[in-house]
Amino acid sequence: MLIKNSLKHRLIFYTIVASTVISTVFTILSLGLEYKLASKNLDQNISNIEKTSLRTIENALWNINRDHIKIQMSDLLRIKGVEELVLEDEDGSTFFKDEVKDQSETDLFSTESKRFELFYEDEKTSKTYIGALNIKYSNEEILYSVLTRAFIVFATQASKTFFVTFLLVWLYERLVTKDLVRTTRVLKRIDVGATESQTLFEDKRENEDEIYELQTQIENMYVNLISKNAQNKKLLQIANDEKKQQEAKALNASRLAALGEMAAGVAHEINNPLTIIKSCVFTMKRKVIKGKPLTDEELTKNFEKINSSIDRAAKIITNMKKVSRDGSKETEKEVELSSFMDETISYFREKFQKRHVDFKVNISSGVQVVVNEVELAQVIVNLLNNSFDAIENLENKWIDLNIVTEKEYVQISVKDSGSGINDELLEKIFNPFYTTKEVGKGTGLGLSIAKESMRKMGGDLKYNKSSVNTEFVIIVRRADIQKVA
Repeated sequence: MLIKNSLKHRLIFYTIVASTVISTVFTILSLGLEYKLASKNLDQNISNIEKTSLRTIENALWNINRDHIKIQMSDLLRIKGVEELVLEDEDGSTFFKDEVKDQSETDLFSTESKRFELFYEDEKTSKTYIGALNIKYSNEEILYSVLTRAFIVFATQASKTFFVTFLLVWLYERLVTKDLVRTTRVLKRIDVGATESQTLFEDKRENEDEIYELQTQIENMYVNLISKNAQNKKLLQIANDEKKQQEAKALNASRLAALGEMAAGVAHEINNPLTIIKSCVFTMKRKVIKGKPLTDEELTKNFEKINSSIDRAAKIITNMKKVSRDGSKETEKEVELSSFMDETISYFREKFQKRHVDFKVNISSGVQVVVNEVELAQVIVNLLNNSFDAIENLENKWIDLNIVTEKEYVQISVKDSGSGINDELLEKIFNPFYTTKEVGKGTGLGLSIAKESMRKMGGDLKYNKSSVNTEFVIIVRRADIQKVA
Protein backbone atom coordinates (compact mmCIF):
# COMPACT_ATOMS: atom_id res chain seq x y z
CA MET A 1 0.00 0.00 0.00
CA LEU A 2 1.32 3.43 -0.94
CA ILE A 3 1.78 5.60 2.13
CA LYS A 4 1.15 9.29 1.59
CA ASN A 5 4.17 11.45 2.53
CA SER A 6 6.33 8.37 3.15
CA LEU A 7 9.94 8.74 4.25
CA LYS A 8 11.16 7.48 0.88
CA HIS A 9 9.25 10.11 -1.06
CA ARG A 10 10.31 12.88 1.27
CA LEU A 11 13.92 11.73 1.06
CA ILE A 12 13.76 11.87 -2.76
CA PHE A 13 12.18 15.30 -2.70
CA TYR A 14 14.51 16.90 -0.15
CA THR A 15 17.62 15.32 -1.68
CA ILE A 16 16.74 16.61 -5.16
CA VAL A 17 15.86 20.08 -3.84
CA ALA A 18 18.96 20.36 -1.65
CA SER A 19 21.31 19.01 -4.32
CA THR A 20 19.77 21.25 -6.99
CA VAL A 21 20.01 24.38 -4.85
CA ILE A 22 23.59 23.68 -3.75
CA SER A 23 24.71 22.76 -7.28
CA THR A 24 23.03 25.83 -8.75
CA VAL A 25 24.57 28.21 -6.24
CA PHE A 26 28.09 26.81 -6.63
CA THR A 27 27.79 26.62 -10.43
CA ILE A 28 26.61 30.22 -10.68
CA LEU A 29 29.42 31.39 -8.44
CA SER A 30 32.00 29.34 -10.35
CA LEU A 31 30.81 30.48 -13.80
CA GLY A 32 30.54 34.07 -12.64
CA LEU A 33 34.11 33.97 -11.44
CA GLU A 34 35.20 32.31 -14.69
CA TYR A 35 33.44 35.04 -16.73
CA LYS A 36 35.10 37.72 -14.68
CA LEU A 37 38.56 36.16 -15.09
CA ALA A 38 38.04 35.64 -18.83
CA SER A 39 37.03 39.31 -19.27
CA LYS A 40 40.06 40.43 -17.33
CA ASN A 41 42.25 38.12 -19.38
CA LEU A 42 40.84 39.65 -22.62
CA ASP A 43 41.77 43.14 -21.48
CA GLN A 44 45.21 41.87 -20.54
CA ASN A 45 45.71 40.19 -23.93
CA ILE A 46 44.73 43.36 -25.77
CA SER A 47 47.18 45.33 -23.68
CA ASN A 48 49.94 42.76 -24.34
CA ILE A 49 49.63 43.14 -28.13
CA GLU A 50 51.83 46.28 -27.92
CA LYS A 51 54.59 44.23 -26.31
CA THR A 52 54.31 41.02 -28.29
CA SER A 53 53.05 41.65 -31.80
CA LEU A 54 53.22 45.34 -32.56
CA ARG A 55 56.91 45.49 -33.50
CA THR A 56 56.53 42.59 -35.95
CA ILE A 57 53.51 44.24 -37.60
CA GLU A 58 55.41 47.54 -37.94
CA ASN A 59 58.28 45.82 -39.77
CA ALA A 60 55.91 43.88 -42.03
CA LEU A 61 53.97 47.04 -42.85
CA TRP A 62 57.21 49.02 -43.58
CA ASN A 63 58.33 46.27 -45.91
CA ILE A 64 54.80 45.83 -47.27
CA ASN A 65 54.95 42.09 -46.59
CA ARG A 66 51.29 41.11 -46.93
CA ASP A 67 51.83 37.44 -46.18
CA HIS A 68 53.57 38.26 -42.97
CA ILE A 69 50.83 40.78 -42.05
CA LYS A 70 48.13 38.22 -42.78
CA ILE A 71 49.80 35.69 -40.48
CA GLN A 72 50.07 38.24 -37.68
CA MET A 73 46.46 39.31 -38.07
CA SER A 74 45.26 35.70 -37.98
CA ASP A 75 47.13 35.18 -34.74
CA LEU A 76 45.49 38.24 -33.21
CA LEU A 77 41.97 37.08 -34.29
CA ARG A 78 42.49 33.88 -32.36
CA ILE A 79 42.41 35.92 -29.16
CA LYS A 80 38.95 35.14 -27.61
CA GLY A 81 36.82 38.30 -27.76
CA VAL A 82 38.57 40.01 -30.72
CA GLU A 83 36.01 40.65 -33.45
CA GLU A 84 37.72 42.89 -36.05
CA LEU A 85 41.23 44.06 -37.05
CA VAL A 86 41.88 47.04 -39.35
CA LEU A 87 45.42 48.01 -40.45
CA GLU A 88 45.76 51.56 -41.81
CA ASP A 89 48.66 53.10 -43.72
CA GLU A 90 50.15 56.54 -43.08
CA ASP A 91 47.40 58.19 -45.15
CA GLY A 92 44.61 56.59 -43.08
CA SER A 93 43.60 54.24 -45.85
CA THR A 94 42.75 50.64 -45.00
CA PHE A 95 45.69 48.50 -45.88
CA PHE A 96 44.40 45.25 -44.42
CA LYS A 97 41.14 44.22 -42.74
CA ASP A 98 40.04 40.96 -41.17
CA GLU A 99 37.17 39.98 -38.86
CA VAL A 100 35.65 37.00 -37.10
CA LYS A 101 33.13 35.21 -39.30
CA ASP A 102 29.57 34.34 -38.14
CA GLN A 103 29.63 36.88 -35.37
CA SER A 104 26.31 37.86 -33.76
CA GLU A 105 24.59 41.05 -34.82
CA THR A 106 22.88 41.56 -31.47
CA ASP A 107 23.15 44.85 -29.66
CA LEU A 108 23.15 43.29 -26.20
CA PHE A 109 26.92 43.56 -25.87
CA SER A 110 28.89 46.79 -26.21
CA THR A 111 31.97 46.70 -28.44
CA GLU A 112 35.19 48.34 -27.35
CA SER A 113 38.00 49.64 -29.61
CA LYS A 114 41.73 49.89 -29.16
CA ARG A 115 44.01 51.86 -31.49
CA PHE A 116 47.75 51.28 -31.76
CA GLU A 117 49.82 53.79 -33.80
CA LEU A 118 52.64 52.22 -35.79
CA PHE A 119 56.13 53.75 -36.23
CA TYR A 120 59.23 52.65 -37.98
CA GLU A 121 62.54 53.35 -36.28
CA ASP A 122 65.72 53.48 -38.40
CA GLU A 123 69.28 53.12 -37.25
CA LYS A 124 69.44 56.81 -36.41
CA THR A 125 66.60 56.23 -33.93
CA SER A 126 64.26 58.53 -35.74
CA LYS A 127 60.57 57.53 -35.81
CA THR A 128 58.44 57.61 -38.94
CA TYR A 129 54.64 57.24 -38.67
CA ILE A 130 53.58 54.44 -40.98
CA GLY A 131 49.96 53.70 -39.89
CA ALA A 132 47.76 52.34 -37.15
CA LEU A 133 46.18 49.08 -35.96
CA ASN A 134 42.53 49.30 -34.84
CA ILE A 135 41.14 46.39 -32.78
CA LYS A 136 37.44 45.86 -31.93
CA TYR A 137 36.61 43.39 -29.18
CA SER A 138 33.72 42.44 -26.77
CA ASN A 139 32.76 39.88 -24.08
CA GLU A 140 30.04 38.22 -26.19
CA GLU A 141 32.07 35.17 -27.14
CA ILE A 142 33.25 34.78 -23.55
CA LEU A 143 29.68 34.90 -22.25
CA TYR A 144 28.42 32.38 -24.81
CA SER A 145 31.26 30.11 -23.88
CA VAL A 146 30.40 30.45 -20.18
CA LEU A 147 26.69 29.82 -20.86
CA THR A 148 27.51 26.74 -22.91
CA ARG A 149 29.62 25.44 -20.09
CA ALA A 150 26.82 26.32 -17.64
CA PHE A 151 24.34 24.22 -19.61
CA ILE A 152 26.77 21.30 -19.65
CA VAL A 153 27.47 21.69 -15.94
CA PHE A 154 23.75 21.88 -15.07
CA ALA A 155 22.97 18.83 -17.18
CA THR A 156 25.83 16.94 -15.57
CA GLN A 157 24.81 18.05 -12.08
CA ALA A 158 21.17 17.10 -12.70
CA SER A 159 22.18 13.64 -13.91
CA LYS A 160 24.46 13.23 -10.93
CA THR A 161 21.75 14.49 -8.56
CA PHE A 162 19.14 12.01 -9.80
CA PHE A 163 21.63 9.17 -9.78
CA VAL A 164 22.85 9.95 -6.26
CA THR A 165 19.27 10.50 -5.07
CA PHE A 166 18.00 7.17 -6.29
CA LEU A 167 21.13 5.49 -5.00
CA LEU A 168 20.49 7.02 -1.56
CA VAL A 169 16.83 6.03 -1.71
CA TRP A 170 17.72 2.48 -2.67
CA LEU A 171 20.24 2.27 0.18
CA TYR A 172 17.78 3.90 2.59
CA GLU A 173 15.06 1.46 1.61
CA ARG A 174 17.39 -1.50 1.97
CA LEU A 175 18.92 -0.39 5.25
CA VAL A 176 16.11 1.55 6.98
CA THR A 177 12.68 1.70 5.34
CA LYS A 178 12.21 -2.05 4.88
CA ASP A 179 12.57 -2.79 8.58
CA LEU A 180 10.60 0.28 9.59
CA VAL A 181 7.69 -0.86 7.40
CA ARG A 182 7.86 -4.32 9.00
CA THR A 183 7.89 -2.74 12.44
CA THR A 184 4.86 -0.59 11.55
CA ARG A 185 2.93 -3.62 10.32
CA VAL A 186 3.76 -5.49 13.52
CA LEU A 187 2.51 -2.57 15.63
CA LYS A 188 -0.75 -2.47 13.65
CA ARG A 189 -1.27 -6.21 14.18
CA ILE A 190 -0.73 -6.14 17.92
CA ASP A 191 -3.88 -6.96 19.88
CA VAL A 192 -3.65 -4.77 22.97
CA GLY A 193 -6.17 -7.00 24.74
CA ALA A 194 -4.38 -10.29 24.03
CA THR A 195 -3.45 -12.60 26.89
CA GLU A 196 -1.40 -15.13 24.93
CA SER A 197 2.04 -14.28 23.55
CA GLN A 198 3.08 -14.71 19.92
CA THR A 199 6.19 -14.03 17.80
CA LEU A 200 6.11 -10.43 16.57
CA PHE A 201 9.12 -10.29 14.23
CA GLU A 202 9.53 -13.41 12.09
CA ASP A 203 12.48 -11.80 10.25
CA LYS A 204 14.07 -9.56 12.84
CA ARG A 205 16.79 -7.08 11.86
CA GLU A 206 20.25 -8.66 12.01
CA ASN A 207 22.42 -5.62 12.75
CA GLU A 208 22.23 -4.48 16.36
CA ASP A 209 21.58 -0.83 15.56
CA GLU A 210 18.84 1.65 16.49
CA ILE A 211 16.09 -0.19 14.57
CA TYR A 212 17.11 -3.50 16.15
CA GLU A 213 16.90 -1.82 19.54
CA LEU A 214 13.44 -0.45 18.65
CA GLN A 215 12.18 -3.91 17.68
CA THR A 216 13.62 -5.37 20.87
CA GLN A 217 11.88 -2.72 22.97
CA ILE A 218 8.59 -3.41 21.19
CA GLU A 219 8.96 -7.14 21.95
CA ASN A 220 9.66 -6.38 25.61
CA MET A 221 6.69 -4.03 25.83
CA TYR A 222 4.49 -6.68 24.19
CA VAL A 223 5.58 -9.31 26.71
CA ASN A 224 4.80 -6.90 29.57
CA LEU A 225 1.44 -6.09 27.98
CA ILE A 226 0.53 -9.78 27.71
CA SER A 227 1.52 -10.29 31.35
CA LYS A 228 -0.55 -7.31 32.51
CA ASN A 229 -3.53 -8.41 30.42
CA ALA A 230 -3.38 -11.90 31.92
CA GLN A 231 -3.25 -10.44 35.42
CA ASN A 232 -6.09 -8.03 34.66
CA LYS A 233 -8.15 -10.87 33.20
CA LYS A 234 -7.76 -12.87 36.40
CA LEU A 235 -8.57 -9.83 38.54
CA LEU A 236 -11.57 -9.05 36.35
CA GLN A 237 -12.79 -12.63 36.62
CA ILE A 238 -12.44 -12.50 40.40
CA ALA A 239 -14.23 -9.14 40.48
CA ASN A 240 -17.04 -10.46 38.25
CA ASP A 241 -17.41 -13.54 40.43
CA GLU A 242 -17.57 -11.38 43.54
CA LYS A 243 -20.02 -9.06 41.81
CA LYS A 244 -22.26 -11.99 40.88
CA GLN A 245 -22.10 -13.27 44.43
CA GLN A 246 -22.95 -9.85 45.83
CA GLU A 247 -25.76 -9.43 43.31
CA ALA A 248 -27.10 -12.87 44.22
CA LYS A 249 -26.96 -11.95 47.91
CA ALA A 250 -28.57 -8.59 47.24
CA LEU A 251 -31.26 -10.21 45.08
CA ASN A 252 -31.96 -12.72 47.80
CA ALA A 253 -32.11 -9.89 50.33
CA SER A 254 -34.52 -8.04 48.04
CA ARG A 255 -36.78 -11.10 47.82
CA LEU A 256 -36.60 -11.60 51.57
CA ALA A 257 -37.40 -7.91 52.10
CA ALA A 258 -40.46 -8.24 49.89
CA LEU A 259 -41.37 -11.45 51.67
CA GLY A 260 -40.96 -9.73 55.03
CA GLU A 261 -43.27 -6.92 53.98
CA MET A 262 -45.87 -9.51 53.01
CA ALA A 263 -45.42 -11.68 56.10
CA ALA A 264 -47.78 -9.85 58.45
CA GLY A 265 -50.54 -9.62 55.87
CA VAL A 266 -50.06 -13.23 54.81
CA ALA A 267 -50.36 -14.39 58.42
CA HIS A 268 -53.71 -12.62 58.63
CA GLU A 269 -54.73 -13.96 55.21
CA ILE A 270 -54.01 -17.53 56.26
CA ASN A 271 -55.58 -17.01 59.68
CA ASN A 272 -58.97 -16.23 58.12
CA PRO A 273 -59.40 -19.55 56.28
CA LEU A 274 -58.01 -21.40 59.30
CA THR A 275 -60.64 -19.75 61.49
CA ILE A 276 -63.37 -20.81 59.08
CA ILE A 277 -62.04 -24.40 59.04
CA LYS A 278 -61.82 -24.47 62.83
CA SER A 279 -65.33 -23.10 63.16
CA CYS A 280 -66.77 -25.74 60.81
CA VAL A 281 -64.89 -28.55 62.58
CA PHE A 282 -65.96 -27.25 66.03
CA THR A 283 -69.63 -27.11 65.00
CA MET A 284 -69.59 -30.68 63.69
CA LYS A 285 -67.69 -31.89 66.75
CA ARG A 286 -70.22 -30.38 69.19
CA LYS A 287 -73.10 -32.08 67.41
CA VAL A 288 -71.27 -35.41 67.44
CA ILE A 289 -70.53 -35.09 71.18
CA LYS A 290 -74.14 -34.24 71.91
CA GLY A 291 -75.28 -37.15 69.83
CA LYS A 292 -77.14 -34.99 67.37
CA PRO A 293 -77.17 -36.32 63.83
CA LEU A 294 -75.46 -34.34 61.00
CA THR A 295 -77.58 -34.04 57.91
CA ASP A 296 -76.12 -34.44 54.44
CA GLU A 297 -76.85 -30.78 53.76
CA GLU A 298 -74.90 -29.66 56.83
CA LEU A 299 -71.95 -31.90 55.99
CA THR A 300 -71.87 -30.70 52.40
CA LYS A 301 -72.06 -27.05 53.45
CA ASN A 302 -69.28 -27.40 56.04
CA PHE A 303 -67.02 -29.38 53.71
CA GLU A 304 -67.47 -26.75 50.97
CA LYS A 305 -66.42 -24.03 53.41
CA ILE A 306 -63.42 -26.10 54.51
CA ASN A 307 -62.39 -26.84 50.91
CA SER A 308 -62.77 -23.18 49.89
CA SER A 309 -60.66 -22.08 52.86
CA ILE A 310 -57.97 -24.65 52.06
CA ASP A 311 -57.84 -23.43 48.42
CA ARG A 312 -57.54 -19.87 49.63
CA ALA A 313 -54.67 -20.73 51.99
CA ALA A 314 -52.97 -22.78 49.25
CA LYS A 315 -53.20 -19.84 46.88
CA ILE A 316 -51.58 -17.56 49.45
CA ILE A 317 -48.77 -20.07 50.02
CA THR A 318 -48.25 -20.39 46.24
CA ASN A 319 -47.91 -16.62 45.89
CA MET A 320 -45.44 -16.56 48.77
CA LYS A 321 -43.37 -19.23 47.02
CA LYS A 322 -43.39 -17.23 43.78
CA VAL A 323 -42.06 -14.15 45.53
CA SER A 324 -39.36 -16.07 47.40
CA ARG A 325 -38.15 -18.37 44.56
CA ASP A 326 -35.17 -17.75 42.25
CA GLY A 327 -36.97 -16.99 39.00
CA SER A 328 -33.82 -17.27 36.85
CA LYS A 329 -34.14 -21.06 36.96
CA GLU A 330 -37.74 -21.02 35.73
CA THR A 331 -38.67 -21.39 32.05
CA GLU A 332 -41.06 -19.21 30.08
CA LYS A 333 -44.48 -20.60 29.32
CA GLU A 334 -47.89 -19.54 28.09
CA VAL A 335 -50.28 -18.37 30.82
CA GLU A 336 -53.73 -16.82 30.98
CA LEU A 337 -53.03 -13.32 32.26
CA SER A 338 -56.32 -12.74 34.09
CA SER A 339 -56.07 -15.76 36.38
CA PHE A 340 -52.34 -15.19 36.86
CA MET A 341 -52.92 -11.60 37.96
CA ASP A 342 -55.77 -12.61 40.25
CA GLU A 343 -53.48 -15.07 42.07
CA THR A 344 -50.60 -12.60 42.24
CA ILE A 345 -52.52 -9.63 43.68
CA SER A 346 -54.83 -11.51 46.02
CA TYR A 347 -52.65 -10.64 49.01
CA PHE A 348 -52.65 -6.94 48.15
CA ARG A 349 -56.43 -6.66 48.11
CA GLU A 350 -56.59 -7.36 51.86
CA LYS A 351 -53.48 -5.29 52.62
CA PHE A 352 -54.62 -2.22 50.71
CA GLN A 353 -58.13 -2.43 52.15
CA LYS A 354 -56.80 -2.37 55.71
CA ARG A 355 -54.51 0.57 54.91
CA HIS A 356 -57.33 2.51 53.32
CA VAL A 357 -55.85 2.40 49.83
CA ASP A 358 -58.37 2.47 47.00
CA PHE A 359 -57.20 -0.46 44.84
CA LYS A 360 -58.83 -0.70 41.42
CA VAL A 361 -58.10 -3.58 39.04
CA ASN A 362 -59.12 -3.63 35.38
CA ILE A 363 -58.18 -6.99 33.88
CA SER A 364 -59.77 -8.44 30.76
CA SER A 365 -59.98 -12.24 30.57
CA GLY A 366 -58.79 -14.50 27.77
CA VAL A 367 -55.45 -12.77 27.16
CA GLN A 368 -52.62 -15.29 26.69
CA VAL A 369 -49.01 -14.20 27.24
CA VAL A 370 -45.61 -15.95 27.31
CA VAL A 371 -43.77 -15.13 30.53
CA ASN A 372 -41.61 -16.43 33.32
CA GLU A 373 -44.33 -16.71 35.97
CA VAL A 374 -42.07 -16.35 38.98
CA GLU A 375 -40.16 -13.31 37.67
CA LEU A 376 -43.30 -11.53 36.38
CA ALA A 377 -44.98 -12.10 39.75
CA GLN A 378 -41.93 -10.64 41.52
CA VAL A 379 -41.96 -7.59 39.19
CA ILE A 380 -45.67 -6.91 39.89
CA VAL A 381 -45.21 -7.41 43.65
CA ASN A 382 -42.22 -5.04 43.57
CA LEU A 383 -44.18 -2.32 41.76
CA LEU A 384 -47.21 -2.65 44.06
CA ASN A 385 -44.99 -2.49 47.14
CA ASN A 386 -43.19 0.57 45.75
CA SER A 387 -46.51 2.29 45.04
CA PHE A 388 -47.77 1.59 48.55
CA ASP A 389 -44.52 2.86 50.15
CA ALA A 390 -44.72 6.05 48.06
CA ILE A 391 -48.34 6.94 48.89
CA GLU A 392 -48.58 5.48 52.41
CA ASN A 393 -48.47 8.89 54.07
CA LEU A 394 -50.60 10.73 51.50
CA GLU A 395 -54.11 11.83 52.26
CA ASN A 396 -55.46 10.64 48.91
CA LYS A 397 -54.27 7.06 48.46
CA TRP A 398 -55.15 4.99 45.42
CA ILE A 399 -53.51 2.44 43.14
CA ASP A 400 -54.85 1.42 39.72
CA LEU A 401 -53.87 -1.78 37.93
CA ASN A 402 -54.86 -1.84 34.26
CA ILE A 403 -54.19 -4.14 31.32
CA VAL A 404 -54.18 -2.83 27.74
CA THR A 405 -53.99 -5.35 24.89
CA GLU A 406 -52.17 -4.32 21.71
CA LYS A 407 -51.35 -6.11 18.45
CA GLU A 408 -48.06 -7.68 19.56
CA TYR A 409 -47.78 -6.82 23.24
CA VAL A 410 -49.80 -6.48 26.43
CA GLN A 411 -49.23 -3.51 28.72
CA ILE A 412 -49.71 -3.93 32.48
CA SER A 413 -49.96 -0.47 34.03
CA VAL A 414 -49.37 0.20 37.75
CA LYS A 415 -50.41 3.78 38.56
CA ASP A 416 -50.67 5.41 41.99
CA SER A 417 -51.70 8.77 43.42
CA GLY A 418 -48.11 9.98 43.63
CA SER A 419 -47.15 13.16 41.77
CA GLY A 420 -44.60 11.48 39.49
CA ILE A 421 -40.79 11.28 39.36
CA ASN A 422 -38.64 14.24 38.35
CA ASP A 423 -36.14 13.97 35.48
CA GLU A 424 -33.10 13.93 37.77
CA LEU A 425 -34.32 10.87 39.69
CA LEU A 426 -35.70 9.26 36.54
CA GLU A 427 -32.17 8.93 35.16
CA LYS A 428 -31.15 6.89 38.22
CA ILE A 429 -34.11 4.78 39.32
CA PHE A 430 -33.25 1.87 37.00
CA ASN A 431 -29.60 1.84 38.14
CA PRO A 432 -28.56 -1.02 40.47
CA PHE A 433 -28.47 -0.20 44.20
CA TYR A 434 -30.17 3.18 43.73
CA THR A 435 -33.16 3.74 46.02
CA THR A 436 -35.16 6.66 47.35
CA LYS A 437 -36.45 4.67 50.32
CA GLU A 438 -35.27 5.03 53.90
CA VAL A 439 -32.21 3.07 55.07
CA GLY A 440 -33.16 -0.54 55.76
CA LYS A 441 -36.37 -0.33 53.72
CA GLY A 442 -35.02 -1.05 50.24
CA THR A 443 -32.03 -2.65 48.50
CA GLY A 444 -32.12 -0.51 45.38
CA LEU A 445 -32.24 -3.61 43.17
CA GLY A 446 -35.98 -3.86 42.61
CA LEU A 447 -36.41 -1.76 39.46
CA SER A 448 -33.05 -2.66 37.90
CA ILE A 449 -33.69 -6.39 38.32
CA ALA A 450 -37.31 -5.99 37.23
CA LYS A 451 -36.29 -4.24 34.02
CA GLU A 452 -33.64 -6.85 33.26
CA SER A 453 -36.14 -9.67 33.92
CA MET A 454 -38.70 -8.18 31.54
CA ARG A 455 -36.10 -7.73 28.80
CA LYS A 456 -35.11 -11.39 29.11
CA MET A 457 -38.76 -12.26 28.45
CA GLY A 458 -38.75 -10.13 25.28
CA GLY A 459 -40.64 -7.31 26.97
CA ASP A 460 -39.67 -4.24 28.97
CA LEU A 461 -40.38 -2.08 32.02
CA LYS A 462 -40.80 1.64 31.43
CA TYR A 463 -41.84 4.77 33.26
CA ASN A 464 -44.65 6.77 31.64
CA LYS A 465 -43.43 10.37 31.53
CA SER A 466 -46.68 11.63 30.04
CA SER A 467 -48.71 10.55 33.08
CA VAL A 468 -49.66 13.19 35.64
CA ASN A 469 -49.32 10.61 38.41
CA THR A 470 -46.61 7.99 39.01
CA GLU A 471 -47.07 5.21 36.46
CA PHE A 472 -44.92 2.24 35.50
CA VAL A 473 -45.76 0.08 32.48
CA ILE A 474 -44.84 -3.60 32.16
CA ILE A 475 -44.69 -4.82 28.55
CA VAL A 476 -45.08 -8.57 27.88
CA ARG A 477 -45.35 -10.57 24.68
CA ARG A 478 -48.59 -12.03 23.54
CA ALA A 479 -48.59 -15.79 23.12
CA ASP A 480 -48.88 -15.66 19.32
CA ILE A 481 -45.85 -13.34 18.90
CA GLN A 482 -42.32 -14.76 18.54
CA LYS A 483 -39.68 -13.39 20.89
CA VAL A 484 -37.32 -10.89 19.23
CA ALA A 485 -33.66 -11.60 20.02
